[in-house]
Amino acid sequence: TRLVAVCDVDKNHLELGKQLVKDKIAAYHDFRDLILDPNVDIVHIATPPHWHGIMSVEAAKAGKDIWCEKPMTRTIGEGKRVMEAIRTYVPLEHLVPFR
Repeated sequence: TRLVAVCDVDKNHLELGKQLVKDKIAAYHDFRDLILDPNVDIVHIATPPHWHGIMSVEAAKAGKDIWCEKPMTRTIGEGKRVMEAIRTYVPLEHLVPFR
């Protein structure tokens, strides 16, 4: 596993994130650009919770694996939309069962 890109709406945080990594990585201001990057296989969503569901659905639509911090969603409806997107767009072999 290697870090290939970071994303932050705050330009100062984005620059700091790039500096923390020795290798040259892509930097994005908009998460939608990051998930379109073919070099990105997995997205780690570490944002305020109101973004988790939106970003997870869009990442699933782009065929990315998703690692999201808690809470994954704020409502049952958001959770259902995320699960439906994952079932529709993420290959079955990429799913990790909960234990």
